[in-house]
Amino acid sequence: MNMKRSLLCAALCLMLMTAAGACALTGEKETGTMEYTRPLNDRAKAVLKLYMTGCGNPLVTNYFCADPTAVEYEGRLYVYATADQMQYDVKGDQENTYECIRGLVTLSTEDMVNWRYEGVIDVKSIAKWAFAGWAPSVTSRVEEDGKTHFYLYFANSGAGVGVLTATSPTGPWTDPIGKPLICASTEGLGECCWIFDPGVCIDDEGTGWLSFGGGNPHKDTTPALSGNARIVRLGKDMVSLNSEIVVMDAPYHFEANELNFIDGTFVYTYCSNWAARDDWDSEKWGKTKCGICTMCYMTSSTPLDKDSWVYRGEYLKNPGSLGMETSNNHTHMEYFKGHWYIFYHTLMLQKSRGITGGYRGVQADEIKVTSENGTVTVSPCYASMKGVNPVAAADARAEQSALSACVSSCAFTQEGGIRAAKGDIMIVKNADFGAGFGSVLIRAKGDGVIFLFADRTAGEPFASLTVKEEAFVTLTQTAEISGTHDLIFIFDGDVELTAWQFE
Repeated sequence: MNMKRSLLCAALCLMLMTAAGACALTGEKETGTMEYTRPLNDRAKAVLKLYMTGCGNPLVTNYFCADPTAVEYEGRLYVYATADQMQYDVKGDQENTYECIRGLVTLSTEDMVNWRYEGVIDVKSIAKWAFAGWAPSVTSRVEEDGKTHFYLYFANSGAGVGVLTATSPTGPWTDPIGKPLICASTEGLGECCWIFDPGVCIDDEGTGWLSFGGGNPHKDTTPALSGNARIVRLGKDMVSLNSEIVVMDAPYHFEANELNFIDGTFVYTYCSNWAARDDWDSEKWGKTKCGICTMCYMTSSTPLDKDSWVYRGEYLKNPGSLGMETSNNHTHMEYFKGHWYIFYHTLMLQKSRGITGGYRGVQADEIKVTSENGTVTVSPCYASMKGVNPVAAADARAEQSALSACVSSCAFTQEGGIRAAKGDIMIVKNADFGAGFGSVLIRAKGDGVIFLFADRTAGEPFASLTVKEEAFVTLTQTAEISGTHDLIFIFDGDVELTAWQFE
């Protein structure tokens, strides 16, 4: 949508004039202690602390989510995750027991540092038979109609696996079969404790594959081989099964199944269980035992051959062993713009907010994945708070949604914007102003002031915009800005911001 044509009465174009004595801001960022001269609320202070200490994780700071998966479409990466926020909105700082989580949140990015909230997929209202929507896995394929079709698999708690389809990564989503794809009555399932945590991939012949399963009903007798990991070939329509269901001998398997197909090799990842490693078979699995509740992987070129799967090792330790809080995990590996990334979750977001309960936040780090002579190797990586480097700049001269930010303490609105209270903050990282600009277009409503800073807020903001109902009336000070900067919004009052653009 062209912002000029859609402003209606909700915004005013403000010409930016260089204030007397104001220094020009170039592409070189200032360094040193950042001093914020505007009062911030507690949420904003927590967000600011993450930003000031160089944290690029978690991906979003104003929404709890977990169990990530991802798919690329037209140069943009879309991440889908369990919407822990749905539980938090109902139960607050009580223990996260998941029963209120009936949807999947969608996030997207072009640069890996600013993430746009795309909304929540209300699984319960789409798939009428389901009572939960957890732990998604997504893939896409161009079909005979010439369109890219998206297939999103989800866990109906531990009772089964469902699938939603769409022709856009943001929906609308539909339930193509009106029932679970896999449930307790599925033929050939066998004894599977938890029918959940699907992992999907498509091979180089266009065939879909699905892994699933969890729990350990034999933990007292055979803790090393629970018998709960499963894999099955999907039908040509991607919403049916087209093979027997095969049990995978994944050592100390617990949950969090995902699949990748890399250079002819299937890479299956999972989270190990909490049992002691007394039954470790060093001849079969190697001398190095997998850790407690860590992420491990196996590889095969013939996935329906149970004996073809080779245990390859551990690639991500439990966050508790890295100085973070101990928790379960669920990962996804994705190649995007020349880099391999691992998406996972930790409890660092709730810690930064000073709460407890087990509410998770999705994070990302780079991971090394190599393929040589038919062998795919996933190198060990580490969960970090630093996160990843940007792979592109945010174009400040194009219309940008207020839903996209590096860090934010603001709430998302149903109307496609953010709701900021007094003392809230939002930061867009790596915004490119080019050679400069002459005006700013901002679409907002409410009653308050928006202060705009570049990189730091020592001194005066480069712009101060007063919002009254649906119009701006005041510009207090400006500076010439060019090059790339972190763009900082601080709010004084109640404001709903939808979009912004510098011209």
